[in-house]
Amino acid sequence: MMPRLLRASLSLSLVLAACSDETPSLPDAAVTPADAGSDAGAPEAGGAQAGGVVVVHSDYKTTVVSLVDPATGTLTKDDCIDSGSKPGMLTTTLSGDVVVPTQPQPNGQVLLIDRQNSTLTWVAPKTCEVTRQVNIGAGKAVNPEDVIPVSATKAYVTRYAADASDLLVIDPSTGTMGASIDLKPSAPTGATPVLPNPSRGVFAGGKAYVVLTALSADSKSGAAGRVVVVDTATDMVTGTIDLALKNCGSIALVDKALVVSCGGVYGDANQTADSGVAWIDTSASPPAVKVVAAKDFGRALSPFDAAAVSSSLAFAITGGDFSNMPPDQLWALDFAGGAPRKLLDGKAAFTLSGLLVDAAHKKLFIAEGDAKTPKFHVFDLSNPAMITLQTSLTTNAGGLPPRYVSWY
Repeated sequence: MMPRLLRASLSLSLVLAACSDETPSLPDAAVTPADAGSDAGAPEAGGAQAGGVVVVHSDYKTTVVSLVDPATGTLTKDDCIDSGSKPGMLTTTLSGDVVVPTQPQPNGQVLLIDRQNSTLTWVAPKTCEVTRQVNIGAGKAVNPEDVIPVSATKAYVTRYAADASDLLVIDPSTGTMGASIDLKPSAPTGATPVLPNPSRGVFAGGKAYVVLTALSADSKSGAAGRVVVVDTATDMVTGTIDLALKNCGSIALVDKALVVSCGGVYGDANQTADSGVAWIDTSASPPAVKVVAAKDFGRALSPFDAAAVSSSLAFAITGGDFSNMPPDQLWALDFAGGAPRKLLDGKAAFTLSGLLVDAAHKKLFIAEGDAKTPKFHVFDLSNPAMITLQTSLTTNAGGLPPRYVSWY
């Protein structure tokens, strides 16, 4: 799996300033911080409202984390923490393979998931001080992929590696580790035995929904993707939602529905046929699944990015190839039907990532990590029939490209 991060200060101050003719701001972009007392529709997790946007930059060797106040459109911290930082409470410096959770955390802190070092690092956004760091691998490389917030004192860590293949229960307020939920019994079956490979997850309505990527040990074959449903009161798997797609790696929560993106198995002759994006209505019993197949896009989709405003306006990324012909492409789609609409051609392959929707203010953010011309794109979604690129800005020449954009 390709790592997803970077180092250096992409000049987000310039990016944000260019979004307005008068003041450095993103007009209507994103969410008013929780401490401002807004009910503007910020994403919530475990009862907490998002406070800002975290942007991760990387050259796959080192990492830099920047923070943005989306309410004012100002850069809070250009280099909040990076791979060279050695503040107190930090015993392991950040590697070049750091990701951020799918949902914001209830404590309002920035949580960094170091997949290479199997560590979780909590950072206070106002001071960029590290408040705690925990190794959740017991000395093993367990490849943590996400932290699913349940409450202020409970979260699940998805541990992808074969040695784990579970959900680790932790108390995020102390970093204390508890029991783990073995997901091996929940792995789907296929022609070749597969591991569960828990990837990303979300919390909603007392349940955690976790994507199982379900690949073989050598990642050359896979079973149909699956979402497991965990009762967070009992820590028991109480249900599964099967998808007629393979290599599913991302999930997003939209009201009472889920969006899951699946890339098909890389190198498989049937990759495109096994790729697509699924809309799962969890209010139905059993949950109802609609799929837009990758063939409608002409190429397999990235399994790492899922985002939607509603069932009639969702987003996906098709991956390019090493020739960069075609490059990565951003698409809008409607689960009710109709052909997907291409919104953006990337500069190259393996560069578009970090889809982030602000439904309340009708904005879409996406990072383009091209080494020569790294950019931060802002799309205006106010007219779904005519989505426009509001801003497409190049970062400073000495900085590194953005890879991940998420709420904290």
